[in-house]
Amino acid sequence: MLTKAQFADGIMSFITAEMLPALDGWQFWAASVAVNLARSKADQILDQYINHPVLATLEIVDSNGLIDIEKVYDAFTQSKKEMQPVAIDLNSFGLGKFTFKPEDAETLYLYLQGHPAE
Repeated sequence: MLTKAQFADGIMSFITAEMLPALDGWQFWAASVAVNLARSKADQILDQYINHPVLATLEIVDSNGLIDIEKVYDAFTQSKKEMQPVAIDLNSFGLGKFTFKPEDAETLYLYLQGHPAE
């Protein structure tokens, strides 16, 4: 179980270490600033998603606001064989596309656990 702060830190660390290095010039600068701004508002951003009715139905967040990342990871591992890479389109921000592959989910999980990939 992760607190919102632990979850946000893992996500932001993953983005900083795994996604930002693919950018250069003004795109890297702009994305770095955006990540730092998002980090400062992580609680507010997460609350928008945590309080969503779909997530409430899936029971990913308990009554204390802790995120059950193990439950999500277990569901992921059961279905990852069928998963295809997904392009995350950041063109609206002028940042191009990032392809999120099943192995990226494994790396993200390590960041969420506080053990970034080496």
